[in-house]
Amino acid sequence: MRRVALLGICLALPPVAQRADAQATYTLKPTPKTVAWGYYDAKTPPALRIKSGDTVEIQTLITNSPKRLEEAGVPPDQVEQSLRDITDQVKD
Repeated sequence: MRRVALLGICLALPPVAQRADAQATYTLKPTPKTVAWGYYDAKTPPALRIKSGDTVEIQTLITNSPKRLEEAGVPPDQVEQSLRDITDQVKD
């Protein structure tokens, strides 16, 4: 059984857009570089650094494997590629 994917680990992302008042808007997507399976490690660099007043949209995924989704009847083309990538690449 897979553990829950937790966001917030490895990649500093550039702002998606910047407003005139110097506040930034960010989107943090689930990728093999921005998730960890079932733990937080204080030694891991943050996935994103922001300033007070910045806005962050955090995208998440279902915590099931592509195989189990397909076994439950979800068509393979409806399983998000990012979930496949995370399942295949995140081993820690």
